[in-house]
Parts: sequence; C-alpha cells; structure tokens
Amino acid sequence: MRLRDPLPAAAIGALGWSAPPRLFHWVTPETEALARNALLGAAATARPLHPDRGMHTDLEAIRACTRIIRIWDGMAARAGLVMASRWPRPSSMTGSSRPPSRCGPVNA
Repeated sequence: MRLRDPLPAAAIGALGWSAPPRLFHWVTPETEALARNALLGAAATARPLHPDRGMHTDLEAIRACTRIIRIWDGMAARAGLVMASRWPRPSSMTGSSRPPSRCGPVNA
C-alpha cells in the first residue's frame, strides 16, 4: 500500500475501482502505521458496490455526493432552512436507480 505516493493521473484513477488512499505529508509515521493497519483490515472484507466497474464508479460518486448534500442539509437546518434533495440517503437509491435517472437532471 503506497500511502505516501503522489496521486495517479485523473484518467488513470478514473479507470480503476476508486481513488487510492493517500496521506498528507505531515502525518506521523505512527499515524501512518495505524491508518495502514485499519485499511488492510477493512480491505480484507471489502466488496465492490457493484460487480460492474462502471456501475461501481457511479454508485461511489453518488455516495460521495449524497454525503456532501447531507452536510449541506445539516448546515441549512441549523439556519432554519429546508433543503430538498432527490436522495436523502445513499441506501435509498443505490440498488434501484437506473443509469438514466442517475445521470440526468432531477425529474419532477
């Protein structure tokens, strides 16, 4: 596991299963060892989100975006604002979304 290597070119990373984990230069060797052990432990039971690499990539992107939307929703709620989003939780759509529904603008 190359936690201190530079990130691969965007095109190369996009053709893999997901972006490889990397550490900031200021992370201590002790913390690097802890992170490495945690990642190796998690990798032992990790499974793709979908057997197809393209679907896996789509679902990973949806998870990342919905995570950000939930953060924004929490910030808006503290200000008394209500946000409307298509999928409140990744689990509510990961198994049932069709590619055209995931890639286009929100349909009413």
